[in-house]
Amino acid sequence: MNCTDVDLLITSARDLSTSGEDWVFATLVTSLFLVSLAFVVVGGRFVRAFAGIAGLGFGLVGTFMLTAFFQGLSCAWRLGIAAVGGVVLAALAVCIAHAAVFILGGAGGGVLAHLVYQAVAGETDRDLLSNRPPAYYVAVGGTSLACALLAFVQRTFFTRVATSVLGGGGIAFGVHTTVRRTTGTQMSDYVSIAIVAGSTAIGTAVQTRLASKRSDGRSDGRPRRRGRGVDARSDP
Repeated sequence: MNCTDVDLLITSARDLSTSGEDWVFATLVTSLFLVSLAFVVVGGRFVRAFAGIAGLGFGLVGTFMLTAFFQGLSCAWRLGIAAVGGVVLAALAVCIAHAAVFILGGAGGGVLAHLVYQAVAGETDRDLLSNRPPAYYVAVGGTSLACALLAFVQRTFFTRVATSVLGGGGIAFGVHTTVRRTTGTQMSDYVSIAIVAGSTAIGTAVQTRLASKRSDGRSDGRPRRRGRGVDARSDP
């Protein structure tokens, strides 16, 4: 198997707007919107669960991208290593809270860097994973690492930002595919960036507000409910 086939498969999924039955398209896009909205509104509350989802996807894609630098690896080895990376990151995210925050921050930074790079460089027609210039990997990898570290240091606030970015990325992708399917035109990457930016601002504000209400409820004497998100431990 040639790994360019993987890029073609991903491209086909990305271009779902141009193929498939209407009911399949509607089901997939609706599911994407619902999951993305959950990331935006309550991502910080259920950080481990959402980090597990993000960790699996980010681990698969990130590890696969890293293996491109090792020319001697066969496609089977690259896919196997990517699968292991995805499973390991997902397990870490679910089992270790600090790892979950780190992964969410990195995933959010990677999505944002990818969109900005595509808009600035105008490389929307390139394969998603391979055949990219070194500058792409440096930009996406460096931004992911920086955002992961920021999320680890500024845990509560930046986790809300990162989950909102991821949700905004999903919403932008859903809008992109819907526009392309219904109008046959390509949505600008700058519109995707605007959607992500708006979702991030709204999601961060909503999550902060919900956390504040829970904090007020505890101060009124109501029993504290234990959760698995950063908001269950520390509120602003």
